[in-house]
Amino acid sequence: MRILSFVRWATLGLGACTLAAACAKAQTDFSDTGPESCPAGQELCGDFCAAVALDPNHCGGCFLQCKAGEVCSAGACAASCGGGTTQCGEVCADTMLDPANCGECGKTCPAGETCAGGACGSACAADKTSCAGECVDTLVDPRHCGACGMACAEGELCSEGACGIVCAGSTVQCGMICTNTQFDPSHCGGCGMACPGGINMTPVCAAGYCDKVCAKGFANCNGQSGDGCEVATSSNAQNCGACGVVCSAPNASAKCDMGACALGACNAGFADCDKAYGNGCEVDTQSSVAHCGACGNACAMGKLCQAGVCVDKPTSATCVDLVTNEPMWGKASKGIDLRKWTGSTLHYLGCNGDGCSPDSFFCNYDPVNKTLEFGANGTVRAMVDPGNAQGELMATNYSGCCQANQVLGLCTAPDANNNGINVNNALALCNALGYQSGVIVAWQPDNSCPEAHAVDASGKNWSSDYVNSLGYGHHWKCTGF
Repeated sequence: MRILSFVRWATLGLGACTLAAACAKAQTDFSDTGPESCPAGQELCGDFCAAVALDPNHCGGCFLQCKAGEVCSAGACAASCGGGTTQCGEVCADTMLDPANCGECGKTCPAGETCAGGACGSACAADKTSCAGECVDTLVDPRHCGACGMACAEGELCSEGACGIVCAGSTVQCGMICTNTQFDPSHCGGCGMACPGGINMTPVCAAGYCDKVCAKGFANCNGQSGDGCEVATSSNAQNCGACGVVCSAPNASAKCDMGACALGACNAGFADCDKAYGNGCEVDTQSSVAHCGACGNACAMGKLCQAGVCVDKPTSATCVDLVTNEPMWGKASKGIDLRKWTGSTLHYLGCNGDGCSPDSFFCNYDPVNKTLEFGANGTVRAMVDPGNAQGELMATNYSGCCQANQVLGLCTAPDANNNGINVNNALALCNALGYQSGVIVAWQPDNSCPEAHAVDASGKNWSSDYVNSLGYGHHWKCTGF
């Protein structure tokens, strides 16, 4: 028995060796008396073992040295690597299977992992077996023929999992292996006809024709082969889980998480209280009494949620109570209906196009600061009914400015001048609407129609002297409940 004095493993992915560049060039040195045999995939060259499939100094056999610039691919010298392999240093490596060059040269898989489809992992593809950290095809691999470690004798081939001197069945000999050129992507349709790969793609061979399969979690959504499987369907919100699956959700941004759509951030003022993706951020936390300001923050009985804050239900008028688009004086209009609040003596303030446009009328209610503002930039019109003589009627046609015998005619809105009556028109109107104070923010000093004016501070009694006014108000502000 010869005694092993020193071992430097450098074989074709066998035992402790991988397909790294060191494997091709390095040799297995023994004592001066030489080894009795070499590991599978190596040949005894004098007193050492050489990886003749990869070693450019012993390419295809002992001492058969490749020329400068050539590589050794499948036991033959060549200008470039063939058979679907990639030149990594001085070695032709299969980056789809080599754990020392997994996916690219120099990318080594962690201990205990294998390389399958160009990616490190704990398992091989369905048609491969993990042997010493490498995913191999035990049907054709002479190093692992039929099972891991079952190496064929020198000069034998592995065909359909059995060693022999010729390829069996539907396989043919390509270099040092037996393979089926109908299915082998390294020899697709013929020996050496390797299928090209691509970004995030694995080349496959079907019936002797090349095709490509996207890596798990990727897809070719643009149909172009040049950029491979360009979309990560595990994280792309426009192609989540599959091409064309767009993530979207009401009142929220959406994201793709592990190939499934999920909610991103909620829009301001909304929240996802039921934790369901389909209805997005379903709660308006600015108005929900069950989730006021935040999920689960319920307002007490009898309170409202206004701007995300629980507040007492107001007894004062709001824009919802007041604003109407009912036509006035025979024209499209927008304004506030005051009949409920003024004893029906001041029916209406607003715009019908005669003085101000309906689109210009505004009403803003702030429950937090307890304010109500309304008005327009032009001449705001008023409809008075002194003493409620006409009941709830609204004027449906235009007959000119208001007069004593045409009380529902077109008056102008009250201004700061109350025609000699010691009552503040703005305060009276705001008192009638349930507010503590009121001011006329803006008014004009002249106008051609009579104006409405308050008879008392309660704001429940309005009239007009039916004399052309000295001005009109067009912006009011009420404050305090």
